[in-house]
Amino acid sequence: KPHFEEDTIIIVDDAQKHAAESFVSYKVVTKTTRESFLQHEFHVRRRYQDFFWLSNILIQQYSSNIIPPLPQKKMFNKYDPSFLRLRQLALNKFLCRIAEHPILSASEHFFTFLSAKQVELIEQKKTTALKKFSIPQLPITNPESPFTPTSEYIEEFGKILSTLSTQSTKLDKEQSELE
Repeated sequence: KPHFEEDTIIIVDDAQKHAAESFVSYKVVTKTTRESFLQHEFHVRRRYQDFFWLSNILIQQYSSNIIPPLPQKKMFNKYDPSFLRLRQLALNKFLCRIAEHPILSASEHFFTFLSAKQVELIEQKKTTALKKFSIPQLPITNPESPFTPTSEYIEEFGKILSTLSTQSTKLDKEQSELE
């Protein structure tokens, strides 16, 4: 069932089995009057893993927003027509809920998902994966012992705890004497 929003219609249909590669792809048709899109109509094919990528990237970038849920990945009988139909409806609902959201619908990744050719989407996924797994390099002041500041902090903290423990013991002792 297509979703009718004031400016966007998204339809997920035409599940195609790719048994040789062991996946199913879905046709995603987007019709829109939004100015942020370069064209008014897009037809792309997307796999479940593409929907999964979109969901994950939105969760990472918009953690303060509720991201619509995806249907579960099914390992067995994934070519069952009734399962494919239910998944298709759930994927459609997923995209339509994003399209309705004023913040999520403005995401460049959502735009890419709806409009990019498969090669462009793969490049976008690689770029976001590299950003996700890149680790910032922290300057090391003493290359021989990068843990020195932490060790010093722990040692100082241990002294403070020891002092507190001693004072607590004294207070307990004084309280006992008063009773």
